[in-house]
Order: sequence, then structure tokens, then C-alpha cells
Amino acid sequence: MSVACAPKGMTYVEFIQDRLEAAKTVEPSRCGWGMMLSLAALGPIYSVVYTKVAIHPGGFLDQMTVPDSDIPSGVAEAKWYEVPGIWWNVVEQLSWTMLGKQSSFGRQFRPVANNE
Repeated sequence: MSVACAPKGMTYVEFIQDRLEAAKTVEPSRCGWGMMLSLAALGPIYSVVYTKVAIHPGGFLDQMTVPDSDIPSGVAEAKWYEVPGIWWNVVEQLSWTMLGKQSSFGRQFRPVANNE
């Protein structure tokens, strides 16, 4: 994964497997699975919107989108062949924010296991 806070060498598949196991430990259990379903439902939409906003700053979507640290910077006017990589980095970052980042509100997953 390219997310700075993720354990070094962890792949996205390993991250998702870890989060699936962590969802089993959240009480009440529906909260953990709800977070996973939120990522599955909202992740594809947000990743496309955030990628579009990052590549075309100042555009219509940028003006309609609340600033978010998950929106990449420094990729304005990226070439078409760079877009898939930017999009995938957004997917990883959103996944980390929704499922891996420790927060002080609501029910939360256990910390991400360090597979080293």
C-alpha cells in the first residue's frame, strides 16, 4: 500500500483481510460490518470524484466538494495514463481513512496488524 501510515510492505489485499478479521471483533458486530459496507458502497463513488477533483482543481466538482485530506495534491492536469495510478492511490487512502485510521469517535476496529 502507498499509504504512509500503513505497515511497510502490506498489500491492499492483506489490509482488507485484516480489516475483515477486525470487523468480527467490533461490538456490536453490525458496526464493523457497517463500516465495511460503507466502504464498498461509497468508496467507488468517492474515489472517482476525488480523482477528478485532484486532476481538475477549480472545476465544478472541486467547487462542490468539501476539502478533504484524501484528495491528492500535485496531480493537476495529469496525463491520461497517470490517472489509473492516481485513482488507485485514492482507493487505498480512502480505505485507510475509513477502516485503518484510529479515531476518537464511534466504534472502531482494532489497530492494523503489522505483518512484519
